[in-house]
Order: sequence, then C-alpha cells, then structure tokens
Amino acid sequence: MSQVNIARMRSIGWKIAVATAVPILIGMAVLIVYEALQLEATLFRQTEAAKKTVVTLMAEQMAGGVKWEKAEVVEKAYQKLVEQPGNQLSDVLVLKRDGGRLTGGAFDGLKSYPGLESLAGELLSDPDKTIALQWDKPHLVVVTRIGSPTKRFGVLATAWDLTELHLFATTKMLHGSLFGLGTAVFVVAVVMFFLKRGVTGPLQAITGVVTTLAQGDKTVTVPYRDRHDEIGAIANAVETFKQAAIEHDRVEAEARAAQEREAAEKARLAAAEHDKAERLEAFVADIKGGLSRLAEGDLTVRLERPVAAEFEPIRDQFNGSVEKLETTFGTVIGSIGSIRSGLDEINTATNDLAHRTEQQAAGLEETSAALTEVTRAVNDTAESAGRAQNSAETAQKNAEKGGAIVGQAVEAMAEIEKSSEEISKIIGVIDEIAFQTNLLALN
Repeated sequence: MSQVNIARMRSIGWKIAVATAVPILIGMAVLIVYEALQLEATLFRQTEAAKKTVVTLMAEQMAGGVKWEKAEVVEKAYQKLVEQPGNQLSDVLVLKRDGGRLTGGAFDGLKSYPGLESLAGELLSDPDKTIALQWDKPHLVVVTRIGSPTKRFGVLATAWDLTELHLFATTKMLHGSLFGLGTAVFVVAVVMFFLKRGVTGPLQAITGVVTTLAQGDKTVTVPYRDRHDEIGAIANAVETFKQAAIEHDRVEAEARAAQEREAAEKARLAAAEHDKAERLEAFVADIKGGLSRLAEGDLTVRLERPVAAEFEPIRDQFNGSVEKLETTFGTVIGSIGSIRSGLDEINTATNDLAHRTEQQAAGLEETSAALTEVTRAVNDTAESAGRAQNSAETAQKNAEKGGAIVGQAVEAMAEIEKSSEEISKIIGVIDEIAFQTNLLALN
C-alpha cells in the first residue's frame, strides 16, 4: 500500500467515514439478522403447521390400513405425496400398536432419518400425546398417533428435509446483507462526498496553504475565511498567522536594512575620518612648508593647494597674514625711499630759501613805501565808515518802528481770532436752535 493511500486512510475524513459506517453496518447487520431470523422463524412455523396438517391427514387416510395391518394401503397413502414435485418428505415410518414395524424406510429415493423409530416409539408409549414435533435442522420430525382418541392403531413418524427452505432463508439473509452493505456503502459514499466538500476538502486546502506558508511563500491566498464555522475559524487563524509572518518578515527586513544603513554609516564615518586625517596631515605639511619659507624670508609664499572646507579659513588667514606682512614690508621700504627723497628735497629747498631770503630783503624796502600809501587810504576809508555807521543807526530806528507796527498787527490779529471764536459760538447756537425747531416741526 502506497504512502498516499496510508495518509488518506489516516485522514480525518476516513476516520469520520469509518465512525459513520461502522455503526451503520452494525445496525444494518443486526437488523438484517433479526429480519432473517424472523423470516426463518415465520417460514418454519408456517412449514411446521403445514406439515402437521399433512401428517394428520395422512394418518387419517392410512388408519384403516394400519388397523388391519395392510402395508400396501399405508404405502399408497404417502406414495402420492412422495411422487409430488418439490416433495420434502425424507423418511416415513409406521408402527403398529404393539410397536412392531408395519412399513417405512427410504422408499423410492427417500433419505432415511436416523432415530426416527425411537421417536415413534416414545410417542407410542405415551398415552397422553397425540402428536410430537422435533427440529433437527434442516430436518423437521413430525410424529402423530393413528386412530381415534379412544382406540390407537399405531403411530406415523415422518422426517421432512427442509434444506431448500433453510437455503431460501439463508438466501434472503444474504440478499438482505448485500442490500444492507450496499445501503451502508451508499451512506458512506454520501457522507464522504459531503465530508469532502464541507470538511476534508477545505481542511486539505488549508493544510496546503499552511504548508506553503511554512515553505516561506507569503503570497498564497487563504480560502474559506468567509465561512462561519470551525473551518472559517481555522482559515481566519491561518490568515492571522500569515499576516503575523508577513509582519515578522517586514520587521526583519527593516532591521536588516537598519543594520546595513548603520554599517554603511559607520563605514562612511570611518572613511570620512580617514580622509579628514589625510587632509589634516596634508594641510599641516603645507603649513609647515609655508612657515619654513617664511622663516627664510620668502614673503611671496602662499598656500595655493585646495584644502578641506574646515581648513579653508585657516588657509585664507595664513595667506592674508603673509600678504599683509608683505604689503607692510613693502610700505616700510617705500617710506624709507620717500624719506630719502624728502631729505634730498629739503636740502635743495634750504639752498633755494637762502637765495630767496636775500631777494625778499630787497623787496621789503619797496613794501615799506607802499605801506605808507596804504595807511593814507585806510584813514579815508575810516571816515567813510563813520558815515556808513550813521546811516545804519537811522535804519535801525526805522526798523524798531516797523517792529512796533508789526506788534500792533499781531495784537489786532489776536483780537480778530477772538472775534472769530465768538462768531463760531453764535453760529453753533443758531444751528442748535434750527435743529430744535426742525425737531418740533417733525413732532
């Protein structure tokens, strides 16, 4: 038997089918056996009654022959029965009233029944019995008294072979069993069909989904989640498990991504630190070289090579400082040259000044004579200034008069302003009276 068949037999569907079929089979078997036994009992009771009737009639027919001990008459009484089709008579024995054997035996193919003579003798010796029956399946033994109740002529003992009847009952039982088995198989098939559609099929589908999920495929769709029974509950539980697995994968992916980002960031920082150290080392080397050249008196030194952004202000400051130092030294050197030129010019100017002084002494005499003329002109100018002063005093007086007139005008303007204010008040009173008048008119 293959592993697949063994797995199917171990499935819940087979277990439910077996659990369903076994009680059905047992119930059907019990019912069939009971019905068969009932049928067999009924058939045997009917056969028993029929055989008792037949044996009683035979005894009445052969009563005269037994009384007169005519064996040929007795044989004719049951010979007709033996010759009938379907005869079930197996053995016949007729005893006389003294117990002697009148006739009997397996005539014309009848099968003898052992013990038939002893049963006939027991009935003959019992005065209270008229008939006796004994079952020895498949044989029925019927023994009856021959004669009237007051006079007994003998005993008729018959053995009937009911094999065909027993076979008929057995056949009926077998047919019933087959019918019951077919019914059970049909019921099991129907149960299996509905189990397949309603239980085992969905369970197998969900089992396949769980297997797929266990293999790592989270894209599988979980069926039967819309059912409102245990299958639906299992499907929803599997869907919850699927979503939890997806969430777990997402969290793991995020954790891995975070670890990768952290590792990349660490590597980037390490590379940056290494690059920064290299740039710092290069910058320090440049500064050292520049300071060495500056110490040797080279004021044209500059840090031309680009450096990192954080070192750029220092480079600019260094270059600026050296440039200012160069400019300062250049200015000092230029000033020294200017001083030298100035000293030369002062020397030349001194010589020129001495020469001009001699010339100016001669000119002073000419200036003194001119000053005399100027003094005379100044006196004339002073007289003219006196006259101008008188005119100014007259103008001042006129101005003072004009100021008085202006003051009076100012006072007049003040009075006009006061009058205007009084007029404004009067106009306001008139407006109030007009408003009151209009109000009264409206009322």
